[in-house]
Amino acid sequence: MVRALDEYVVERCAQDGKRAVFGLDRDGEFRKWLLDLERVDLLTASSRWVLVTVPTTETGIEPSFPKEQPYAWSGKINEYAAELSVWWAFELLTEDEAQGFLRKHRPVVIFEYAEFGKAEILTARYDGSGWTVDVS
Repeated sequence: MVRALDEYVVERCAQDGKRAVFGLDRDGEFRKWLLDLERVDLLTASSRWVLVTVPTTETGIEPSFPKEQPYAWSGKINEYAAELSVWWAFELLTEDEAQGFLRKHRPVVIFEYAEFGKAEILTARYDGSGWTVDVS
């Protein structure tokens, strides 16, 4: 079932109480280029980081620095984080540029995180009007 990303975030927060990785707040920062040991550490149950990968779009546009992925994100998973990830990966500078890019190229953002001691992946896709997730 395809759902709006922020609807899914709200539902997850309501089901499970205060969640470590899901939420609607916009605080957070990115880190580039992680060593392999850092990547492993970021997926531990105590980590506050989420790994973010933005792949080449369906239209063939490659992120500016694909070898520096995944990025580490210290904030919550939500629509804001997905969009900011695209700005970051493709070095978008203005709101108009970003909105045009999203509509034309329909990017995907892959979030990797640890939950209850298990590595999890959530893939968000821009569908032309907003961010969605397939939670089948």
